[in-house]
Amino acid sequence: MGHETVGRIGAVGTGVDPERLGQRVVLKPILSCGTCEACRTGDINRCREGRLVGRDLAGGFAERFAVPATAAVPVPSELPDEVAVLTEPLANAEHVTERAVREGDVVFVIGSGPIGALMVRAAFLHRARQVIVTDTNPERLAFALAQGAEGVPGDDALEAVTAATDGWGADVVIDAAG
Repeated sequence: MGHETVGRIGAVGTGVDPERLGQRVVLKPILSCGTCEACRTGDINRCREGRLVGRDLAGGFAERFAVPATAAVPVPSELPDEVAVLTEPLANAEHVTERAVREGDVVFVIGSGPIGALMVRAAFLHRARQVIVTDTNPERLAFALAQGAEGVPGDDALEAVTAATDGWGADVVIDAAG
């Protein structure tokens, strides 16, 4: 836990520019080996030697923790912490929708928590024609609706999506229920 974090660099190791001390950063939470086939092809999430900040080593819930300098990404000063901390989940939403959603698609998102809400926004940015969301939490579903999605009840999701699309169904299904 704690891979979605923003903080300041409190110490630097050997070979790291001392100018980075005090710099405000977010994390690239996947620490990959950089040499395996997965890393060489850009699939760092499939690195067999990869580690995850917050799972394999201390993360943002710790008072202090260490990561390689390459994992600490500078944050512009005008970007508030409460927005900067969304960098990693927004990057995930962008990655998923950029690969899966085409202009005119109908997208069905299962779960409208923070990740699901970001998936809704990213799907619309990739010009989805319609985004349908299901969730058991009425407040989260209301937030997704405020983003332009259509809501369907969780217990009848398949029937509701089929009805909402005149029998067509969804082109893309995104499971954001965690």
